[in-house]
Amino acid sequence: MDRFTPFHILAQEMIEFIVRVRESGSDIDFVTEETEQVVRQLRQATSTARRSSKVKSQKSKRIYNELSSSLEWSIYFRRPVLVNYKKD
Repeated sequence: MDRFTPFHILAQEMIEFIVRVRESGSDIDFVTEETEQVVRQLRQATSTARRSSKVKSQKSKRIYNELSSSLEWSIYFRRPVLVNYKKD
């Protein structure tokens, strides 16, 4: 049976501690990479939603302007005005 001195026991404990620290570092790297990937996906989704919202807002503004003009004509001529809406 081998006998270990207190120094050997301490050295073994330090080696085990270093291994655990390295494993923890690897785990942190993995979680960081996964988090960065999720952030990239969220940015992409946000950009897509922003563009879609802008397009819808522009369409709504155009429809409002057309209806507003029609309403003004209707009031001016005191008659109903037919509105033809073309879908893009």
